[in-house]
Amino acid sequence: MNRKNIYIGIGAIILLALVAMGAWAVWYTHHRATIADAREKCDYQLTHPETAPKMRAPDGTMVSVMTPCLLVPIPPSLGDILRGRTAPSGVPKNMTLQPYTFWDALLGHYAESPYVGSPCDQSATTTDCSTLSSLPQPEPQPYVPPNPVQPVETWVSATGTPISLAGFSFELPAGWHGAVYKDAYLQNLHALVQSDPNEPGFTIDCPPAGKGLEAATRLSSEARSFTTDGTDYSAAFEKWTAPGNDPWYFVWVRMPQSGDSSNGSSGTYCLAQGTATPDIEKAMRTMYESWK
Repeated sequence: MNRKNIYIGIGAIILLALVAMGAWAVWYTHHRATIADAREKCDYQLTHPETAPKMRAPDGTMVSVMTPCLLVPIPPSLGDILRGRTAPSGVPKNMTLQPYTFWDALLGHYAESPYVGSPCDQSATTTDCSTLSSLPQPEPQPYVPPNPVQPVETWVSATGTPISLAGFSFELPAGWHGAVYKDAYLQNLHALVQSDPNEPGFTIDCPPAGKGLEAATRLSSEARSFTTDGTDYSAAFEKWTAPGNDPWYFVWVRMPQSGDSSNGSSGTYCLAQGTATPDIEKAMRTMYESWK
């Protein structure tokens, strides 16, 4: 009788383990598919900004409302995990994968950060670091247009340290990550700014583009002016809403009077936009107040 109970207990444990493994496999497959789908939509948005929803600007023109998206690595497939291959995919060339544990791999938790390179470590090489700068340099390679899905620049903000973009500069609270993308043909700049790679952030477009959505309402607005290289500009920090959408913050950078613009947006040079959350409000207000 005791042996029978033991067998029953062992069988129950094995059954529970199999059920738990099956549930994890279903969850993990769904989790990976969700991230892969989000990355595909994000990549498409970056290369086709004209498909984004539109909103009317204060000067009456229309601009695209770019939805901030998550640029996180795609977890390995379930088959790779079972074979012990835990490295994710989709990490841009100028980004580096942050350290992760086996449990992170099981939960699909991966994050990336800008790759800043590393200095020569004399203890790790037999070559004199002082001679590396004099080594022959590789032959220059033919020009290859940038891949619009890969960022052309990345940075991490620091207190009191200006960030340059499209001929302007601004500051952000410390620790915000930026990835700048460039259209190879139109030369437009699109930046995704996040406080955490796993959290939505806000976007900056220089210049913005788009025509379309109406029925939007401006909830609040404040403005300031500044001069850069002898040219007068205005900056506005605004909160908007539209039916069926959460409120959004906008930072507009444009000339005070309507004028010619390469994209036809009446002098609008840059537009930053993000959902109305406290951390995004703080970051965008810091940017608005320091933009010059």
